[in-house]
Amino acid sequence: MTSVLTGQYLVNRMVMRVRLLEKIEEMLNTISCEIRFLSTPADRIIKQLCEKNEYDELIFLRICNEKISSGSDFKEAWLESLNALVSKLYLNKNDLTLIRRFGSQFGTTDAEGQISICSMYLESIKNNLQDSRSKKEQYANLVNGISVLFGIGIIVVFI
Repeated sequence: MTSVLTGQYLVNRMVMRVRLLEKIEEMLNTISCEIRFLSTPADRIIKQLCEKNEYDELIFLRICNEKISSGSDFKEAWLESLNALVSKLYLNKNDLTLIRRFGSQFGTTDAEGQISICSMYLESIKNNLQDSRSKKEQYANLVNGISVLFGIGIIVVFI
């Protein structure tokens, strides 16, 4: 039974990573559009993202917004919010490094520079998302199959 649950846990982590990367990709597209068409400042963009239900899974945005509202610098708030939730984000080190770096560079240049930063990180996130989807497809069925077989093997041993 434990092996089945372990397999399901691993599959769930893969599925959650794909979902979070999709939301981050969507977030970066939204940020880029806000800058390109409205020249919205970074702190206001974060606040607007928090007001949209489609970004509820990106819990770090809410924490970041709270920290900014209480007077923290954007970069500091971004890093602290990510660090507070590392274990709950289902992302790997590469994903987290990209998101941290984005936060450290976002809001530091003019509008064109910020759009370029968004584009650069968006491309990297897309690559990670594609890799995550392929790993999910590759390993999800394998992990489920192995965990079920292992569970059956344990049952057979006890019978």
